[in-house]
Amino acid sequence: IPFRLPFLLILPGCLFSAFAFFCKREEKVRFSVTDIVVIFAVACLALVACSGLLNVSITNDTVYYYSVYPQMITKYGEYRKAFDVFLTDVGQTTALIYCLPYFFGFNETFGIQHFLNFNFAGIFYLAVYETAAQYFTKKRAVGAGAVSVLFLFTSTPFLITAKWVLANVYFMDFLFILFYFGYKCSHDRTEFERYKWVMCFLTAMLSMMRMEGGMMACFLILCLSVLAYTNREMIGYFLFPVFVMQAGYYAMLYLRLEVDPLYSFLDIKKALLMLALILGLFFYFLLIRNRRFQKLLTYPEAFILVGLTLGNLALCALNAEKYLTNLVCFGKNMILQSGWGYFGFIVLILLLLLPRNTGRISYPDFFCMGYILLTIAVCWARGGSLRVGIGDSGNRIMMQIAPFVVYALVMHVIKWYSSKQNERI
Repeated sequence: IPFRLPFLLILPGCLFSAFAFFCKREEKVRFSVTDIVVIFAVACLALVACSGLLNVSITNDTVYYYSVYPQMITKYGEYRKAFDVFLTDVGQTTALIYCLPYFFGFNETFGIQHFLNFNFAGIFYLAVYETAAQYFTKKRAVGAGAVSVLFLFTSTPFLITAKWVLANVYFMDFLFILFYFGYKCSHDRTEFERYKWVMCFLTAMLSMMRMEGGMMACFLILCLSVLAYTNREMIGYFLFPVFVMQAGYYAMLYLRLEVDPLYSFLDIKKALLMLALILGLFFYFLLIRNRRFQKLLTYPEAFILVGLTLGNLALCALNAEKYLTNLVCFGKNMILQSGWGYFGFIVLILLLLLPRNTGRISYPDFFCMGYILLTIAVCWARGGSLRVGIGDSGNRIMMQIAPFVVYALVMHVIKWYSSKQNERI
């Protein structure tokens, strides 16, 4: 399939038609005055995003990976063996997003990123508002959502990630969207039927947004497995899209193009390991989950966290020096405020002040703890050790946790405040 402008214009129409068919929407679409006002406001935000008034940060990786490489794809309309390092070190779906301006004669990509940040502000607000509305009045829920967005968007790790023209901002935002919608739809079957194909599509995109995207997508799927989804749903709407993207890309990379650069983040061994992980999850959903070891899997969250901990210990045993060096770098980056500011200290203070939960671990807390453990493990698999500095890839991956930590803390505050109000009543 040639990657050309006519194809890009046809594809969205086909996808929209497919979504409309599967969703089986019978009601007629009618635009109200409110809808028109919202569309106009969104158009204004798009103009602001593309105006150049908002700051961005760029580095060498920005220029080569997400400017030069998208221009190459746009020019040739296909993958070529000469793209070797770009094919093994760049998040492919992110690079394709960055292609869009070049198809229409523009030379900058920051407008898409700024607009994504505006969009994410609304999504994060919605996530907090919908949760707060279960405990508070509408007015207080609106306040909780607004304060949460303000807290997140003024935090140093989020600001740096959001302004830096790299794949991290896309991965962070898409991961949170799937994290929240997966959680939301597990409690509401109507919502699941409405969004299941969207989540399927976004999961496929997420798995290729960074080179470790497949690993992170599998972690997300494992986290969603503790919720009320059937095994068929887990395989069909979450795991299968990841398999298609990963297996198809690896086949193109190593079988058709026979790419083998001198330096690469992704090699054949890592590709086979990724496919083995997907296959392992497939057998888990097919043969084990809700079928065997029921007593052992009574608390799947604890089981997953223990497994991740044991995995980290195994990595430490394989190469203790490298593992401990990475841990020290993570700690120094936090203490020296390398991209973190006072975020870590504020989170620590809040954790000490808020009462501890008794009973089952909450889904947001479980996700944050698992994400930290997985990030440490993924960074161990990198070619060399991490370094102290704001631009280190391991540090940037860890900074992607900011929305999840803020959401988890807000949930703690909401539940704590709600319990205090009930005590007074």
